[in-house]
Amino acid sequence: MFLKKIIIKTMAVCLIVLTPVTKAFSEEQIAAPGDELVNLPEPAWLQTMKLIDYELLGVTGFVTYLGVKSWDWGSSRFKFNDEGWFSADTGSGGQDKLGHFYSSYIMAEFLYTQARKARPQGMERNDYPGLYAWLIMLYVEVFDGVSKDHGFSYEDLIMNSSGIGLAMLRDRYPKLAETMDFRIEYSPKRFVETKHPITDYMNQRYMVVLKPAGFDSLADTPLKYFEFSAGYFARGFKNDDPEIRETFVGVGLNLNELLFKPATRHFSYAHHGNDFFNYVQVPETYLRYGTSRKESGGS
Repeated sequence: MFLKKIIIKTMAVCLIVLTPVTKAFSEEQIAAPGDELVNLPEPAWLQTMKLIDYELLGVTGFVTYLGVKSWDWGSSRFKFNDEGWFSADTGSGGQDKLGHFYSSYIMAEFLYTQARKARPQGMERNDYPGLYAWLIMLYVEVFDGVSKDHGFSYEDLIMNSSGIGLAMLRDRYPKLAETMDFRIEYSPKRFVETKHPITDYMNQRYMVVLKPAGFDSLADTPLKYFEFSAGYFARGFKNDDPEIRETFVGVGLNLNELLFKPATRHFSYAHHGNDFFNYVQVPETYLRYGTSRKESGGS
């Protein structure tokens, strides 16, 4: 309980102090010959931080709330936890690792998107939004280290870094974003344990999706209405269902090409649907062929 109070107070201090500190940095001056004051140019990391300062504070506050409320931060002394990867003897068959990848990826994509919208003309793109996302996820992992149910996991740190790395590549190479997505499919049949969608791993699937519509040579062909996917999911590791790990491939409909892109001609807000379905896979909109491996017993 004492540690939880420290965490909350630390976050409050950060929220109060960060904005004036960045303002002070931006107004830093130096004395020039003749005692004239000359404004120093702002470094790129500070310019980017100021572009997305509210987003950074909001995301940090949100993960802190989840950490204290749902992840039991401050319930134990700091510890490391070797969680494993995708094997049958792990807590969720690797679903939690893909959850870390996806959450970090989404956070970085959000920060990159907000920075692009706010970036003034002439300011070059940079990778600082990804760096800030990585620091936030490092912060999460460090405080997971003082949770009795978690602990600091190097596997989680690697997956966090990988998800942010993918977002960084998509920002640096826009064509990659046009041709490939990483998505979650969420089909809640029954909640397990936490009853929280973010960690309801047994009702999630993760997949990489290839979009022919993004290739110039295929953009005007019927293939633009289809997508091809490859993914993974696990079931039964957190309830009494049989334990299953499955890799799969699939072919489905490109809802953006079928619905949202045509709709933008009439409704400007339809592009939000286009953006949303770059990250979320709608159930029952694709055919899946998988190879399952059933484990003995359940957990």
